[in-house]
Amino acid sequence: MRKIEKKLTVYLTKKGEGAYEAHHAFHMENDREIFDYLEKCDEIELFAIKEFLDKANKMTGNHM
Repeated sequence: MRKIEKKLTVYLTKKGEGAYEAHHAFHMENDREIFDYLEKCDEIELFAIKEFLDKANKMTGNHM
């Protein structure tokens, strides 16, 4: 038996696009301090941060 794959493309409505833009702007404004900090980090620091976040995410995965 052959498995039939279907593809579906989903688009946001105008209202959805507005909500997305507002959400993005919110994070750009409120998370600016984090972005500024990360931009100043070198490769080693970014690697350490990524490793920590990956491990923390795995360890807290059962909290959901």
